[in-house]
Amino acid sequence: MKQKIHRVSPIQFGKVSAFFFFILSFMHIASILIIVLYTPEKIDAGVIVVTYLPFIYSILGFVTGIAAAAFYNFFAKRFGCIEIEIEIGSI
Repeated sequence: MKQKIHRVSPIQFGKVSAFFFFILSFMHIASILIIVLYTPEKIDAGVIVVTYLPFIYSILGFVTGIAAAAFYNFFAKRFGCIEIEIEIGSI
């Protein structure tokens, strides 16, 4: 059965995007911590970045998620929706 995605809720998509960006930030935190731990002079700025990075990423993820959903909604009205095929039943 083919379905079309006519509209994406920007706020909901922003929330989901913020969560994924929050999780993604931990990969960056790991690389920053490795750099900070192995530098001759301990960088205090690295600790500050590690502390605030997940929150900054979450805010950026929320904003970009809202923007992406708004762009999708705008272009879906003009050019057509994304069409997906869904199979309902047992696997």
